[in-house]
Amino acid sequence: ASLGKFRANYAFQVKQMLGRRLRREENMIDTKRLIIRPFIDSDLHNDLSWFFDEDVMKFIPNGKDKNTEDLNKRITNYINHYNKNGFSKYLIILKSTKEPIGDAGLLRIENTDYIELGYRLKKSYWGNGIATEACRGIINYSFNNLSLDKIQAITEIENKKSIYILEKKLGFSYLRSEQIYGENMRLYEIIKNHY
Repeated sequence: ASLGKFRANYAFQVKQMLGRRLRREENMIDTKRLIIRPFIDSDLHNDLSWFFDEDVMKFIPNGKDKNTEDLNKRITNYINHYNKNGFSKYLIILKSTKEPIGDAGLLRIENTDYIELGYRLKKSYWGNGIATEACRGIINYSFNNLSLDKIQAITEIENKKSIYILEKKLGFSYLRSEQIYGENMRLYEIIKNHY
């Protein structure tokens, strides 16, 4: 009886694993230059150097990752968030080189009803419209496949580049200043019916 129970449990676990894999493949976002997909455990073996770059992480609460343990915790949190919510931060891969060049996606902000769009890129890819392309892909996917009606974004008041992208390139509307992550942030929102 215990062998039969073991086999049934094993078969159930395999089905769950395959189901998660299929859902992840269904959640890949394909744009002109990018593949945007959920993080997986093996991504820790990729070059994710932007998480350690002070300039890239300048406006991120808690700043850059200090070591691989921090990075491992971050990616694990993204994977867990994805498994719980069906969305999270995604890995941005440049099609032409198959190289990971950043991350972007949605996270629930604790103690709020906000679903925050965020993004980061390796510095060598700044200024090429990649952040805008990735975010548009995520917004389109979120409104069409995740049944979201609105998405928020936050940025520090000094982060002029992100303010420009949110307002001018993505069509977010400024709502107000608000204390988020213990800091005074600019809160933006985009609504499905106005996108």
